[in-house]
Amino acid sequence: MRSHRRIQRRCTSLRVGGVTSITDIALRAGVSVASVTRVLDGSKEVRLATRERVLRAVMELQDAAERPTLDRRLPRSGTIGFIVSDVQNPSLPQIVASIENISYGTKRRLVLCNSDEDPERERGHLSDLVAQGVDGIITLPVGATVDSIAPFIHSVSIVCLDRRIPGLELDLAISDNRLGSDLAVRHLVELGHSRIALIATHHETLTAERVGGFLAALAALGIAEHPEYVRRGGDARQHSGYEQTLHLLRLAQPPTAILVANHLLMLGAMSALRDRGLRTPEDISLVGFDETPWSRLLDPPLTTVALPANELGTAAAHLLIDRLDRQYTGRPREVMLPPELIVRASTCAPAADSFV
Repeated sequence: MRSHRRIQRRCTSLRVGGVTSITDIALRAGVSVASVTRVLDGSKEVRLATRERVLRAVMELQDAAERPTLDRRLPRSGTIGFIVSDVQNPSLPQIVASIENISYGTKRRLVLCNSDEDPERERGHLSDLVAQGVDGIITLPVGATVDSIAPFIHSVSIVCLDRRIPGLELDLAISDNRLGSDLAVRHLVELGHSRIALIATHHETLTAERVGGFLAALAALGIAEHPEYVRRGGDARQHSGYEQTLHLLRLAQPPTAILVANHLLMLGAMSALRDRGLRTPEDISLVGFDETPWSRLLDPPLTTVALPANELGTAAAHLLIDRLDRQYTGRPREVMLPPELIVRASTCAPAADSFV
């Protein structure tokens, strides 16, 4: 009886033009009204596949001519979801702290989820957060396709952080990745390097931006491009950095400097150089992306392209709060922040008697 009254309340609050949209959703999704109700109520007793069918049906109906409008007067949870792609990211504490400060200032709790660079896990977190009625979501997307996020964009406000998704118009806070590569390449060329390699991540748009900036900088400085010097790992983890570095070292003419696109890839690169008995920077110079607490503590301290972690988190949070509390309903906005090159002792001029 209580469940029946709850369904009636949902049908009343989701009514458009005299048509009960909860029924439309059920028909479109091919599930029962009770299943739709459980999804909308945030019940855990719903299979992931069913939940995704229901949420996709909502999106399709909202795009159709008979578009139902979800009543924004429905009670919200007072929470903001933050989905990170890798909880091991050493920049994460700064980003979380900046987002949580703003979330706390609006009397909302922050819910942290880790997709672990797994698109299916990312979809599951999105589905769960939407079902729980979070006020909004900030996500560091795993993939470069719309598949994971698109089914949810009409159900909740979503802001992307530091990774662009082509074809999906969402608010975005991002660092200037092309500029980051440019800064690193110019520094290495000024030191006298001409054989410069890049180990990139698996994320398509992130790689495109950093590789694009890398190649553009080489061209602008008159340095010959070596396609074999651009390596893309199967993922963004340490073993990929290790394997890609070994590949570069096996070339007939190995690079004298390597730009590494994230901290875990850098750990793999340093391990590979150590196992080969090579010294940094005497044998090969290293530049990393992402400033970490241990970058300056390494021996030698690491030259890095430092991304503005605090500012990125703050920008993403403000974009979301503008949607939630300040009635901003305009087109998606992009905030792009510049990185900074921090020069330390892991780079120097290439030795005349290089190991190659």
